[in-house]
Amino acid sequence: MSDDAQVVVSGPSRSVELRLPWSSTVGELYEQARSQLELPGSGDYEISCADGVTMMNKLERTLQELRDGRICPKREFTIRVSGQDRAE
Repeated sequence: MSDDAQVVVSGPSRSVELRLPWSSTVGELYEQARSQLELPGSGDYEISCADGVTMMNKLERTLQELRDGRICPKREFTIRVSGQDRAE
């Protein structure tokens, strides 16, 4: 078993696959994903589990805490413009 968490983050135009230590926080995942997806720093974005549950109130929690609590168990996340509906 890997010492790193493998996560998929979907952005507005593409997806990235990231490997992070289990000790990484959701906030660190969010910042790294924004960088990899080349999202503007001034944009108002939010991260959520792929099932739509917001992660913005869990930015300080580690990926291990999410795993242990069975929160977002597939480790698939979405970053979208804050307040944007999922349906287009």
